[in-house]
This record gives sequence, C-alpha cells and structure tokens, in this order.
Amino acid sequence: MELDDNMLNIDLNALEVEAARQPRLLFQASKELAKQKTEFGNAEKKLEYTHAILIKNVRADPEKYKLDKKPTETAIKSVVLTLKKYRIALNALGEVQYNIDILKGLVNALEHKKRMIEMEITLHGQNYYSTPYVKSDKWKELIDDHKEVEFRKKAVRKKRKRVKR
Repeated sequence: MELDDNMLNIDLNALEVEAARQPRLLFQASKELAKQKTEFGNAEKKLEYTHAILIKNVRADPEKYKLDKKPTETAIKSVVLTLKKYRIALNALGEVQYNIDILKGLVNALEHKKRMIEMEITLHGQNYYSTPYVKSDKWKELIDDHKEVEFRKKAVRKKRKRVKR
C-alpha cells in the first residue's frame, strides 16, 4: 500500500464517492498494519536467533573478541551488543516498529476521516452550505436597522467624550 497524503483529503463536492471509498482505504491500511505486525514478530525471532548464535560464537572463541578464556555472561552479552550482525537485526526490528507506528497513525486518521465524512453529510443534509437568501424588503429592513444601530453607537461615543472633558 502506497501512503499518500491525499487519501486523507475529503472532496466536499463528492461526498458519496468519499463515503464509498472510505471502507476500502481503511481495510487496506488495516491489512498493511497486520502484515507489519507479522513482520515485527519475524524480526523479533530473527533478533533472538542472531543473539543466540552470536553468544554461542563468542563462547566458542572468546579470545577472538578480546575476552578472557572464561568470560562472564555480562562480558559476553556486552560484546554481542557491539557486533554488526546484532545491530543489523536490531535496526531491522526498529524499522518494522516504525512502520507499525505510521500505519497505526494512518488507521486512526482514516477513522477520523470517516467521522468527518459523516459530519459533512449531516451538514449537507441540513443545507449548511446553502446560499443565503433574503427577500428584498427584508434586506431594506436589515440595512435600516444597521444604520440605526450605528447612529446610536456614534451618539453614545459623543456623550462619553463630553463627559470625560
């Protein structure tokens, strides 16, 4: 699944298309998340296996790793943590965890998108986006009321100025 920022956008002029597309997007993201969780399990097993093999190698030839002939467990584990094979396996595990975190965020964002589509459909059904219409005689009344309010505000300001002096 290719992650695209546009998959989170909502086209307000095609809500029916967005609503129809949403379950498929959420399913794809959830499926990819499940794959990455499986990969994480595999990467964990690979890290454990690599760790065990490296411990075995260090115990077999401690002098190769600049340890005493009878190294302690702590010394062996410390050497293993510095070996390249172990770090590669650890980095692979970290990358898979990163992918899981990103996909969890995507699934969460798609859930939010679903709720937003529902809200937009509700608003559309209530004519929230309709064009306002005022009858011509009502319009004149509104303008006259507005002028009267502005005239009163000016009068009050003049009175306040006189009182302050």
